[in-house]
Amino acid sequence: MCIPAGPDAKRFAPVCARSGWGGITSDAITLQGSYNYGLVALSIALAMVAAYAALDLAGRVTAAHRRARWFWLTGGATSMGLGIWAMHYIGMLAFSLPVPVLYHYPTVILSLLAAIAASGVALFTVSRERMGIASLLAGSLVMGGGIAAMHYIGMEAMRFPAMMEYRWTRVGLSLGLAVVTSLAALILSFQVRQEKKASPLKLLSALAMGSAIPLMHYTGMWAVRFYACDASFSVRHTVRISSLGIVVISVTSFLVMMLAIATAFLDRVLAMQAAVVNAARDGESRFRMLAEAVPQIVWTAIPGGGIDYCNQRWSELTGLDDKQTLGWGWQNAVHADDRPVALENWKKCYRTGEPFEMEYRLQSATGGFRWHLVRATPMRDSAGSIVKWFGACADIDDQMRNQQVLEEQIRERTAALFEANTRLHSEMRERALAQQELNQQTERMMLELTRRSNRATNIAKMAELLQS
Repeated sequence: MCIPAGPDAKRFAPVCARSGWGGITSDAITLQGSYNYGLVALSIALAMVAAYAALDLAGRVTAAHRRARWFWLTGGATSMGLGIWAMHYIGMLAFSLPVPVLYHYPTVILSLLAAIAASGVALFTVSRERMGIASLLAGSLVMGGGIAAMHYIGMEAMRFPAMMEYRWTRVGLSLGLAVVTSLAALILSFQVRQEKKASPLKLLSALAMGSAIPLMHYTGMWAVRFYACDASFSVRHTVRISSLGIVVISVTSFLVMMLAIATAFLDRVLAMQAAVVNAARDGESRFRMLAEAVPQIVWTAIPGGGIDYCNQRWSELTGLDDKQTLGWGWQNAVHADDRPVALENWKKCYRTGEPFEMEYRLQSATGGFRWHLVRATPMRDSAGSIVKWFGACADIDDQMRNQQVLEEQIRERTAALFEANTRLHSEMRERALAQQELNQQTERMMLELTRRSNRATNIAKMAELLQS
């Protein structure tokens, strides 16, 4: 066994050639390691959470702009890189050797920076508006190279009385898996980056990526052999990872990634709320722009009946400004004879939710009143509750005056027709009376003629008798 040099050593003692690509003597003692499958499962779980965090953060980096984009890119790369780095180190700690193992923490930090850099490249690649074949291949090569660099730099951080031998074929296989895994991760992240929630596709993508990332690590571990070495090694800037250290690394990584996921979720919710507010503002701006272009009075009211908006046409017609109009001030512009009925009908409508329609007179800025047809319709939310009233006042004064003139003409002509009809009935009655009198005279004449005829007949008969 090697005897470590003390921590206060001024220089490195002769150390083992801890890694190599061949040249190990045949009489070297091979160290047989074993895996703690609980830690293996923990490393895979870390990889899956890191994969989900990467998918979630890819969407936020894509949606962000300017300084916020760089903030999400930096934070996302840090949390994602920490998750991948923690997975690799938990996977390394899951492998036990029959010799004590220390870790050179400057090298460990360097491997963490490699993981963060690889994650930053990945997030930058998938956050672009378009991802062509060239950028996809370049991103997968850089990301895969970064992950492989993190793994093998992390292996170089090991300090122990042994040396490592890498086998080219398996190392090449691990590098190929790193690139292929990165390629698949970029494709999946690009496809689901617009997902707003934990959809089945997003969860399946996280499971696939979380299963593929450990594959590269354990292939890299499979590519190395450990041989005993009796040379001393330096323990300067090294640390031994205990069970408590494993817990700290795991919990810290989980917390950072969950914090990143929660922050992304909160930012997504805030972005959706901001989008709704902006859409409402844009809709209100467009509505007001259209309302100002309409040659009629357009107004809106809150569910309680108070007016909260009138277009410029209202002020031009009535001479009342917003301060005099909003709320319930509008009723001062209604004719005193129409006001009680208008208020009663309006209160009934906003309480029952029925559409409002009524004709009443509004004051004119030039003096007098003009008739208007007032209509209002409620706008409801998904629950059926009224959230707004939209109304309009159409000037019908000319129509009302024309109607009054027409009604007056109708009345005059009806009166004339009635008078003519009365005269006709009178004339017909007079003619009937005259006809009746004529008939009576005719009847009397006929009776007289009959009487005279009978008399002449009797005289003729008497003459005949006398003659005979």
